[in-house]
Amino acid sequence: MISKIVKILIFNLLSFQVFAQIDNFNFYESQFFDTQDSNSVFLRIENTNFLKNNEYFAPQNQGFTLTGFFLKPSLLYFPSKNVKIEAGIFAIYYSGKENFKTILPLYRLHYQRDWFNLILGNIYGNLSHNLIEPLYFSEQYFSKHIENGIQFLFRKKFVETDIWLNWEKFIEPKDSFQEEFTIGNTNIFHLSKNFEIPLQFIGTHQGGQINSNKDVPLRSLINSSTGICFSYQFLNSYSLDFQDYIISYNDISPSQLFHFRKGFANYALIKLRNQRFEVLAGFWKGKNFFAPRGESLFFSISRNDSTYYQKDKQIFSFKINYNTFLLKDISLTTRFESYYDVSDKRFDFSFGIFVFFRDKFLLKKFNF
Repeated sequence: MISKIVKILIFNLLSFQVFAQIDNFNFYESQFFDTQDSNSVFLRIENTNFLKNNEYFAPQNQGFTLTGFFLKPSLLYFPSKNVKIEAGIFAIYYSGKENFKTILPLYRLHYQRDWFNLILGNIYGNLSHNLIEPLYFSEQYFSKHIENGIQFLFRKKFVETDIWLNWEKFIEPKDSFQEEFTIGNTNIFHLSKNFEIPLQFIGTHQGGQINSNKDVPLRSLINSSTGICFSYQFLNSYSLDFQDYIISYNDISPSQLFHFRKGFANYALIKLRNQRFEVLAGFWKGKNFFAPRGESLFFSISRNDSTYYQKDKQIFSFKINYNTFLLKDISLTTRFESYYDVSDKRFDFSFGIFVFFRDKFLLKKFNF
């Protein structure tokens, strides 16, 4: 099955990184490093503090609140101007729990040369892939923050590319559970200063040949998207963005898992922004749509209720986002997001406050 997904990945090799719908730049980890850091060792500290409240009443996504923080201390070693080695830990704590929810080791080897980057180990994942919301649920920034595997990043004048494999669950002979992995490819083509064409692809697989439980069906699901992004600048600091996406769903599993094997959707958005504020309005029209890593409000089925099925979905969305720096290395994001489901005549909304700290401190400079 992995060979089938790899073939599809190669076929979709031109797949995307967008003008993000809502600007998540405060959530991104820097993917590049300064060649002047060569022959140095640094202590790097990354901390995110969050309050995210979802007032959702949909069968496919019930409301919940996330509040807490995570820490990512690590040591960085630059043996040359082209190589970074990083090792540390990731720990996340949810308020109200007695202990940390998750503590994981981190290791990354990053090779950077001109426009080409190779990353092994802990890849630059989650929101940094820049997948659109229907294909990537933003709360995974907390619940699935760490991605491990292999990643290729390409940065040229006219195209930006991210290709990755995230191996989520490893199995050994006789394990009772399935292996799980995600592959993806995102590109954005800069046709001019104000016009871009995004393409995206993401595939998820659950299966394996050596696990002991053969009763659980294999699952291989594919989502892809393409569209156009146009930006108009005015009054020096303002921009009006128009985005339109065509999105698909395909179930290539040996046995059909849901009510449908194929689905599609159209997602149109308009966004007004400046350096700090964003206001976004969108309209979604979908038919038989599902995305394993996506925002479930857009789905025709429910992860929580196997009896729920709504073939056609029409949703209006409205969002407000504010980003700023409190200090040089401390940034703040506040956000309000709302969705009106025309089919169910239901209003869902969420709001969040996020404070980020990122900095690195020189420990040793070697003079080789």
